[in-house]
Amino acid sequence: MKKLIKIISLIIALLLVFSVVAIFVSCGNKKAISLDEISKPIPDDIKREIQVASLKSASYGENYEKFGYTPEQVKVVCFGVFNDIYCVMTWNPDVIYLDIETDISSGGYWFEYNTTNTIKVYYGNGHFMSLSTAYISQKLSESQIKEVYDYYNEFRDSVVTPDEYRKGAPSIEEIEEIQKAYCEKNYGKKYKAYRELKFDYYGKYDNAYCLKIHPKDKMFPDVMTYVEVGGYTFKFGNSNTMVVYCDGEFYGLKQAYENGILDDSELAELYANYNRLKWGK
Repeated sequence: MKKLIKIISLIIALLLVFSVVAIFVSCGNKKAISLDEISKPIPDDIKREIQVASLKSASYGENYEKFGYTPEQVKVVCFGVFNDIYCVMTWNPDVIYLDIETDISSGGYWFEYNTTNTIKVYYGNGHFMSLSTAYISQKLSESQIKEVYDYYNEFRDSVVTPDEYRKGAPSIEEIEEIQKAYCEKNYGKKYKAYRELKFDYYGKYDNAYCLKIHPKDKMFPDVMTYVEVGGYTFKFGNSNTMVVYCDGEFYGLKQAYENGILDDSELAELYANYNRLKWGK
């Protein structure tokens, strides 16, 4: 009897080992899914409408052709189609998408994104709205939001910014370094919610990152603010202006220029890049 029990135990142990090995093999052989494979089909004319609308919704707006952009450069991935409503993510040329985790509640469902780019709703005539607004305005029902949520989550780990749209954006490690440095400077080392810190990114020059930081708990007066530096006037829509992060320290634009962190050619490039991305000029 004891011998039989030992044999049964050995068989069970072997079966467990084979099961674990099978799981690892199947995971290792798992095929990466491209964004094109994920996307639900969209009619060609509607896809072009969405591409044009996406370009026009960016800072360069109606001037996108002046900058040499075409609708074909916009990447479109669809996660849900409901009559004439399309739930999509789009990637525009020369817009910098950061690998910052972004969580948004829509219709009672928490959408967790790996990037600052999120799903939006195209409802015709060149217009987008958020998933939340589509639900509140009853353009999408709760069951339709759930359908989008389930489909998106099925492929979430594969929904990342394509390499051709990264445009030199900082890595996840670099983003985390900037977030931690800012929070430690302004809130102290005990501040743990550094991942909630968002920012707009305008380029890297040697070791200097140029960005606008948006603390979650701080409001900035909506007053036009001008910063004059090196013969250029940077215009901001509120009192929150651009900062430069370099070697663990933060500098204002003028301070960074005067300390040689940004030279004349870098400042000129930054000025042009900022105006194009922010003001479409």
